[in-house]
Amino acid sequence: MTLTTRFYCRAQRSPQDLKEALAHAITRCCSAHHLRRLHGRAIAFGLRHNLYVASLLIARYFHFGDPATARLVFDDGRRGGPSKTLLWNSLIRGYLKNGRPRSALHIYREMVAARPLARCEPDRLTFHLVITACTHLSEFELGSRVGGHARAKGLDSDLMVGTALLDMHGKAGEIGSARKVFDGMASRDVVAWNAMIAGYSRVGSFYDAVSLFNVMRLGQGVLPSEATLVSLISGCGRSGSLKDGEPIHADAIKLGFEASLFVLNSLIEMYTNCDCFGVACKLFDRMVFKDAVSWSTMIGGYVQHKRPYDALKLFEWMIMNTQTPPTRSILVNVILACADLGDWEEGKLIEEKYLTSKQRESAWDPSMVTTLAYMYARCGKLDVSLNLLDRVEVRGDTIAWNAVMKAYAELGIVDKVLYLTLVMQRRGINPDLVTIVTLLSAISHTTFLKKVMEAHAQIIKRGFEMERQIANCLVDAYAKSGSITDSSKVRLHGDVVIGEAAARHLFQLEPENAANHKMLADIYISAGRRDDANGVLRLLNANGLDSIPGCSWYEAVKPSNVLQDQPIPEANGSHGMNFHAQPTPLA
Repeated sequence: MTLTTRFYCRAQRSPQDLKEALAHAITRCCSAHHLRRLHGRAIAFGLRHNLYVASLLIARYFHFGDPATARLVFDDGRRGGPSKTLLWNSLIRGYLKNGRPRSALHIYREMVAARPLARCEPDRLTFHLVITACTHLSEFELGSRVGGHARAKGLDSDLMVGTALLDMHGKAGEIGSARKVFDGMASRDVVAWNAMIAGYSRVGSFYDAVSLFNVMRLGQGVLPSEATLVSLISGCGRSGSLKDGEPIHADAIKLGFEASLFVLNSLIEMYTNCDCFGVACKLFDRMVFKDAVSWSTMIGGYVQHKRPYDALKLFEWMIMNTQTPPTRSILVNVILACADLGDWEEGKLIEEKYLTSKQRESAWDPSMVTTLAYMYARCGKLDVSLNLLDRVEVRGDTIAWNAVMKAYAELGIVDKVLYLTLVMQRRGINPDLVTIVTLLSAISHTTFLKKVMEAHAQIIKRGFEMERQIANCLVDAYAKSGSITDSSKVRLHGDVVIGEAAARHLFQLEPENAANHKMLADIYISAGRRDDANGVLRLLNANGLDSIPGCSWYEAVKPSNVLQDQPIPEANGSHGMNFHAQPTPLA
């Protein structure tokens, strides 16, 4: 007996039986063609405005990939009178499940902006769906406003709404807000615990993640799920904490998740990041089933551990012996392997075979174009790299330009790095912190003092904060150009970080020269950091350097505010000290 025949048999009773039979048939139908026939029957039997039947039709049309007809059913259902939240939720959920969170948000705005007589108040499911859509789009500010709307209705402690808010705050890095929602929830299931643990792992608060895991398992008796372990293992991988990761691996085995695909993928990534690549290889070899993530993680592991040839061999084996499609992530790792080998011909073959066909146009996203440009640059093909930088996906994208500059900096080809910097300026592409660090790193391989000073001037001109990374690169560049003392000039701009970096270089060059310690103490005093100055002076005394005569490279350039024989008063003017006398900690 076919589904349609059973529908007619059940529909011979009453209107209620008819509605139930139609609803049953809609939820069980297996093709879009059959769904349209049932939709026609609903219209014929006068059920086109029945909100329950309409919501089922909307869900099934989305299931068969027909959002346009789903929207027509929604509009038709609203014409029959006041709508219900059920109908709105069906449409919002459909768009969300079909990968269209922006459309889901448009429906929510339409819902809350409707005329008073036609307005339908959001319920707990509405808020859950809309906050989830905001999370998918990284619309965290809007998600917080929607959360405020839910709070005004007293729904923020609801399990469904609270879990969505937890996930959103965690992915936004707002771990304090996430914990506040978590603590305020009336009840918590394993999904809520997972969201909070994942939030801690994501921001690097691994101790808090493990502590919460122990409370969940031992204190509250909530059994961990696969997702719990994946979050914890991923956190270990990001932090490189093998001593924390191994006990979690043991827990996964005890809980029966040792064969879980998702857990194994996370373990392979963790051991790869924790410099236990041999363990990662063994886990990969033992896997009964491998998905694209498994292959991508393993190929990327070979690249990360400087084994690009093995990465290419594994990719070739995957193509020849499995049905796994070469995903974007896999191809990015393979192209990076070609870059490490300096084999642009192999990289070009992969590009032509897997990226240039019309079926693979979707793979041309900014990260793919950037990786290709980097690969060609590493292989000395600057013209090809520049052509790729002109593609619409990365045009004007500083990240892509930085990647090409980084490639030449790694090869020590300074003139190409300088040339790319000029091209960036001509095209109006503003450099960022990575650009400056890459430029300084390249210059540090040379003795071009003029270029170092030009880069230094650009840092000041563009208002970059003198972060430690820039300071170290700048001092390193000055040192290799034979002018370490020029780094002290930045002190005149009130910057302490560069002075600290310069002092570290001088300590390495002249570990027994007291003048270098005095220079650092002078910098700290100028910045009002007298406690730090005291620490330097104590170190000077402890090492017995105060009485050792000598000259420093620093003394060749004496800034105007360097402390010499004259007493330097405290901030309150109570007393002073002499650097050439016995160094005594400041009061």
